[in-house]
Amino acid sequence: MGIRGSKGCANRASNQHSSTANSIIKPWTEQNLGQVCGHEKGIQGWRNSGYLDATLFCIFSFSNVLDRILLPGYRKADNSRNETLISGHVQTILRDEIVNPLRKDFFLPAGKVMKLRKEMAVFDAKLTSEEMDPLEFMYVLFSEVLNLEEFLSLSSGQSDYFHQILVAREGRGRTPTIQQIFEESLIVQELKLKGVPKPVLILQMSRTNSWKSFEYIIPSLRMDITHLLEEGPSSEKFQKDGKLKQSTFGNTLLGSGEKSTVFRKTESNRRVTMELFAVICIDGHHVTSFVKSGPSLQAPWVYFDSMGQTATPGSDHIIPKIRVLPEMGVWLTRLEDSLDVKKILQEEIFSQELKLLLTDSYIYLYS
Repeated sequence: MGIRGSKGCANRASNQHSSTANSIIKPWTEQNLGQVCGHEKGIQGWRNSGYLDATLFCIFSFSNVLDRILLPGYRKADNSRNETLISGHVQTILRDEIVNPLRKDFFLPAGKVMKLRKEMAVFDAKLTSEEMDPLEFMYVLFSEVLNLEEFLSLSSGQSDYFHQILVAREGRGRTPTIQQIFEESLIVQELKLKGVPKPVLILQMSRTNSWKSFEYIIPSLRMDITHLLEEGPSSEKFQKDGKLKQSTFGNTLLGSGEKSTVFRKTESNRRVTMELFAVICIDGHHVTSFVKSGPSLQAPWVYFDSMGQTATPGSDHIIPKIRVLPEMGVWLTRLEDSLDVKKILQEEIFSQELKLLLTDSYIYLYS
């Protein structure tokens, strides 16, 4: 399938599209990889737009998990008629001038993104005046513009669009998977999920430009959340100090400073899993993204950089680029099974993009 194992950019069948009013063009698939790889592909960056470019690319390029928010009937009504009209206008621009053109033409000029930023600036002036965290942008879009129900509900009664991962300080000197630290984050806070996050689970790592929780984090391609659910097959036992002593479903021990491995054993064969489809990375102020191109765990990934390069020194013309990573799924599977990540990363077969994914990941999106 796709171009797995291929080093070049082959010509593929064009993406299917329709011009029907309010319709949504289908997202890209593995069959479009030959059309999306290279320069002048993806979303063109311009003036601190990397956060927005990377976020839009992650959500809408190869995935339809949030396509429903583009439909007129999906947005909830606001109290203010004026804000309702503005929200509907933003939704139309997002669908007809951002998502559909990107999926149809495999390229979106910077001016289109700036138009979206200006329309949304009514809700937050930072959208046009300064850099913005990707989560800030998503919050403005999901909450202020579209007024959506929160995606995630916790046993504490809180709900949100995202979950910030918090990890005990003594466990930071290791190389964990997202599965492990998401579990630990809920355990430390004595929390459970009230239900499966819908339509997407968005996880945020605690970090700053100069500080990160871990040197490396391995993205779990498939995450089992069965025992993180409040109504799951069995329950967790917590200690008051926030560490999990023993679980009723298997042997889980989170020792101080040691590498924790979770072995799942349940009385039920019913598993609730979510699959990783995109990751947003931040290196300093440079925001890039990785997106999986298909449903298979071994599907190729793409690396997107809206600020890939400038046409000429001092020029305002930015050239975005997309690189296809055919073996990313295989690499991540191998790394997740390994006990010596640093040694494996020394092998020449691994790309610089993979190392960036492991060291600079900031937001993980699961569906």
